Amino acid sequence: MTAPSSRPNQCPHCKHDNQVETYETITSHDRQLREKLVSGALWAWRCAICAKNTVSLYPVLYHDMRAWCMIYYLDRRTTEDPRIIERMVPASDQLTALRRFNANYRFRLCRSLDDFIEKIRIFEAGLDDRAVEYVKLRNRTRAENGPTLTANGARKMMTRISSEGRFERVLDGESKRLDFALSPFLSTPEERALHAEIAFSEYRDALAKVNERLGSQPDLHSGFLVIDQSYVEERFPEDHPKRHEPIAPNNQPAGNMGAVVFGKTQQSEEKRKSRWRFW
Repeated sequence: MTAPSSRPNQCPHCKHDNQVETYETITSHDRQLREKLVSGALWAWRCAICAKNTVSLYPVLYHDMRAWCMIYYLDRRTTEDPRIIERMVPASDQLTALRRFNANYRFRLCRSLDDFIEKIRIFEAGLDDRAVEYVKLRNRTRAENGPTLTANGARKMMTRISSEGRFERVLDGESKRLDFALSPFLSTPEERALHAEIAFSEYRDALAKVNERLGSQPDLHSGFLVIDQSYVEERFPEDHPKRHEPIAPNNQPAGNMGAVVFGKTQQSEEKRKSRWRFW
């Protein structure tokens, strides 16, 4: 069972110091913690004085021994310093034992909470995250290049889901489909209730294309990889023209409960020694 630790954190509302329960690593065997993770509740806590809720972001290593993957969450709002990231994220030589145990092990680094939760769902569904990102990017390109929808609000929302939606699950029926929805942290309950379904055949086509160009076991000698839409854009530039968008601010709050980040000074980070519990 995953053991918690306690870290001091100041309430952003009343400035009272609280001891907040945190987890460095979580395994898929602990279903209760896994549910708290995918709902976002893992990072939520209530101040003992003012009783207001807050979301505090901190790194977490998730290990799914059924899906043969490790996913490390290190939010952009926690740090963008490449030196700190290099110290905190396990390097490729630290993963040799796991790769010997199973050559198909996948190691991913997620820089946002939405990416982290989605990645867990993708691997639990037995999917290839590169192919899912390809499908998402193709649908976004279709939405951006399609006709402007101004009269029908529902159609506009479905276009938004097609371009911004996150994978949630595989739907079984007469034909399999991939179910996508907007992020619960960046949408209203009404928006969250809408879903977009993509034919499983689109995913199979994307997977065949990805495997043909990149292979079924990508970057075997790399460490934790960031597999997102930029990853697909760089490797399939002929299919997805490069976007030119402004970079979103790193201090955007996570949800509507008020967000803070467990911060450390650079000096304390220099003294930090990584300790990884893989199971």
